[in-house]
Amino acid sequence: MSAISCVVCEMVASAADTFTKPTSGCNHQYCEDCVRELVQEKKFPPLICCEDSLHVEKMKLLEKAEKSGKHKSTDTHKPRQDASEAATAAAAKADAGAALKDTPLDKAQVAEYYDRLAELRTASKFKVQVFTQVAGDMLRKNLWREAAYAVSKRIAMAPAEHKIGAWCLMDSIVRFDQSKVYQKEFMKHVPKLLSKYAPEGTDASAQFTRLVARWQREKIFPQDVFRHYKEVQVQPKS
Repeated sequence: MSAISCVVCEMVASAADTFTKPTSGCNHQYCEDCVRELVQEKKFPPLICCEDSLHVEKMKLLEKAEKSGKHKSTDTHKPRQDASEAATAAAAKADAGAALKDTPLDKAQVAEYYDRLAELRTASKFKVQVFTQVAGDMLRKNLWREAAYAVSKRIAMAPAEHKIGAWCLMDSIVRFDQSKVYQKEFMKHVPKLLSKYAPEGTDASAQFTRLVARWQREKIFPQDVFRHYKEVQVQPKS
């Protein structure tokens, strides 16, 4: 059976996850957490979900942004745009950027990096450094989403005693990337990962606790990212 992933947060299904389709004729899956958030924001079911319709909308946004960019670069002698025109152009570029981020992942690149991460069973500094360099190469090739997804998937799917290596890799990648691209991409996955996929084992748990505390202290991620983690920490163990 092929793995199921949420179309919003892109996390792969686990045995405890519940996935929902927005309509009977749609093949996209939404995880329980994302459905809850979308319902609260009154955005579920989505008006457009099938890939063909999404693709058409993305192309329209990109074309609009490109035209705005060409107009700005070639027409240097015209008066400055008024406030409404500038706002419209900025919104078009922002929408186009969002559309690019929502394009389908390169599954082959995800699989290649994910398979290599099977070697990362501990927080080996050498291996973490090697895989951080690979993530840097993928960033230069505009494959940062694939790299972030592979690392997040490794955290979710690895045995509990092996998860700490992938967590340390995420930390290393975020610190290595001065552009903050990975930081923003990992933010999509970290809340759910923190609440469900913490490492187990005395040494790994202690190292993970120190890692999360450093993230909070140094504000690597916004504080609301840690909300689910804190809720899990205060729950009594059965």
